[in-house]
Amino acid sequence: MFIVVLVSCFSALGQSCSDYYPMEKGVSFELTHFNDKGKEDAVRRNTIIEDSIGVAVINTVVTDVNGKETINAEYKITCDTENVTIDINEVLSETLKSALSESDKEVTALVIGGNLIVPNDLKQEQILPNSDIEMDVEVGDLKLKFRVKTTDRKVVGEERISVPAGNFDCIVISQKVETKMMMTKRGESKIWLAQGVGVVKQEDYDEQGKVIASEKLTKFSK
Repeated sequence: MFIVVLVSCFSALGQSCSDYYPMEKGVSFELTHFNDKGKEDAVRRNTIIEDSIGVAVINTVVTDVNGKETINAEYKITCDTENVTIDINEVLSETLKSALSESDKEVTALVIGGNLIVPNDLKQEQILPNSDIEMDVEVGDLKLKFRVKTTDRKVVGEERISVPAGNFDCIVISQKVETKMMMTKRGESKIWLAQGVGVVKQEDYDEQGKVIASEKLTKFSK
């Protein structure tokens, strides 16, 4: 499942509102997702289609390794003097529908709590807000419950990294992730966040510390 992490450059308006996330209409950026063997398995292309003071609406299109579109949805970023809030309810809903769409039965999905919060002022060893997302899915008469809890979010360091989109000085954020579907899975993830750009890299790990998925910024333009 893609938990949306946003990246880009931003305008002067965006900088006055958020140090890390795009707020200007027309900005576009691309993230490439890799599996546990380091092979590309999906690409997410994002474009800011609306902006106003403190609000940006982003269209995100996900394609698989064969170029087939699997998700086409919108999400909203809002920011104030303290935090950036990313509302990914619609994207998560469309992701679940896509994952279950091979069934010939109608799929509906309800997402609760799909807001990710990042403080504007990030510092070494800073503790960040947790998140708890619940998803109720119906596939015909079958009802399923999903839950993703993100805890122990904190800034753990600084690092300069290289990705296809360029070289970036990053704040590194770590977090624990617990996913409940048919069974409970626990792991951790790290996010590399660059001021003036956004998230340029993410790695997801299992309980043994093995990388099971990753995502890198491959393009952005404004």
